[in-house]
Amino acid sequence: MKLKITLEGMPAWKQDMVDADYRFFQADMKFQLCEAIEKIKNSRSLSYRILRLLKRSSKFVGATLDSFLTNLEVLKNYQVFTYNIKHEENIRTIIDLDVNDDYFMAVHQIRQANPMMSKMGLNKKDFMKKTEKELKKTYTKNIKIEEYE
Repeated sequence: MKLKITLEGMPAWKQDMVDADYRFFQADMKFQLCEAIEKIKNSRSLSYRILRLLKRSSKFVGATLDSFLTNLEVLKNYQVFTYNIKHEENIRTIIDLDVNDDYFMAVHQIRQANPMMSKMGLNKKDFMKKTEKELKKTYTKNIKIEEYE
């Protein structure tokens, strides 16, 4: 999922905070993913539920729990999302955000397998809503979010 986020009329001191917030958000997403991987590895019942879900899905007919965990480990080791921030001092900030679709798929599978992990990660719709809400609350009400390919 690729987003172009435009924040208008932000003072320069808030522009500096955007950079820090996105670095933290990047680390937090990775932390949540690592935490979920550990829970899956340490819980036999959760592992079996995820395996049953994977086998029911046509995309993962030949999947095994090991292959799913390997895919999560790979996802953990590369950037879940990347961003580029351009500032025009005291005028606007433009954020190009690219969130890997594999992240959303993994979150969906984990949430489906264990309702107790429903707070882990976000789906695409919730991700966009939360991003907009947080940016409006912290930075400026004048915000525009566009999804693009």
